[in-house]
Amino acid sequence: MKNLLFFALTIGLVFTSCRQPKPNPPTTDTGAFPSAFYKKLIGTLGNDAITLDLNRLDGQVIGSYYLDATPRLRKLQGTWAADGGVKLEERDEEGNLVARIAGRFTSSTAFEGFRRDAAATRPADYMIHVEETKGGVAAIKYTHHHKENCARRKQPSSEHQDYNESNSDTLCPYIDILLVEVQTGKAAMDAKINQAIVDAVCGADPGKGSLKEYLGSIDELTEDSFIGYQRHCTIAHSSDNLLCIAMASTVDDGQAYPQQSVQFLNFDLKTGRAIKLDDLMLPQAGDTLLTMVAANLQKTYQPSDGWALMPEALIQDANFQLHRTGLGILYEVKENAPAMAGMALFTLPYASVKHLIKEDGLLPPNWR
Repeated sequence: MKNLLFFALTIGLVFTSCRQPKPNPPTTDTGAFPSAFYKKLIGTLGNDAITLDLNRLDGQVIGSYYLDATPRLRKLQGTWAADGGVKLEERDEEGNLVARIAGRFTSSTAFEGFRRDAAATRPADYMIHVEETKGGVAAIKYTHHHKENCARRKQPSSEHQDYNESNSDTLCPYIDILLVEVQTGKAAMDAKINQAIVDAVCGADPGKGSLKEYLGSIDELTEDSFIGYQRHCTIAHSSDNLLCIAMASTVDDGQAYPQQSVQFLNFDLKTGRAIKLDDLMLPQAGDTLLTMVAANLQKTYQPSDGWALMPEALIQDANFQLHRTGLGILYEVKENAPAMAGMALFTLPYASVKHLIKEDGLLPPNWR
């Protein structure tokens, strides 16, 4: 499965776990794991309470964690071994390595390992022990869908071959989808959420998305050309009341580099309704939120004569993430910075936007 690194954010690490002796890695046989899954895990890192959201996509593992004592989102990326072993890297928003996490799933519901600070002169290991918790989602199922139209294949450019050496001499147009199916135990709500996910994947109007029709659209090409559409869904965060799904999209037209973007889908698990910014924020919040976003963009990127900040492009439903640590806002490369800047997610702590949020109970009290 293609590697999709759809955003990078790790806020500076600040916590006070007690130093631990170097642990012996667990060796319990794990048995078979599905090639793609999501797990929400809670437990301890040293003496601190920790919550992890982990997605396995074949040999890749992506996710995040936060500590209850200092709820800041820390992004993780790494690899999966056949024996259930996991190696993860934690990096800051400039791409610098902050820490490494290594361990193993000792059962289908438990993970043990350690975290090592990359910057420490004498690295200290902090024991991790976490176990799976379901929260508001009883189960998450991943399904992979792929369709090609090799009747319309095209010779790739030399630049594209250099970029993606796994391609053969000719390229077949394709659509590739990794779909999330949510199971809460409430059939009507499951149908509502899962249809909304399919609508987003297919780019369809609400209630009109059909996976079969979307996959079949690759057969409608009328001339020899190459185009690849890839849309992969993962779980960004889940809690008892809220679910956030990230959909990473790649459009590959055979040139040197594909076009990538990410959008978020936030759901209220009490009703199954997709959450919009207007549901969360007070009517007069727009200008204040825009000012906060613009200040963060100005701090992160240095505008030049060749491009300009457009923070208003971020104040939309597909660009925000609801998370225990705060309101996440995604930088879209094409809207806000040169392509070399990549994509990044920054988080506004709820305390900083508390005066902008409706007091209707949509966010759990301990989040606000």
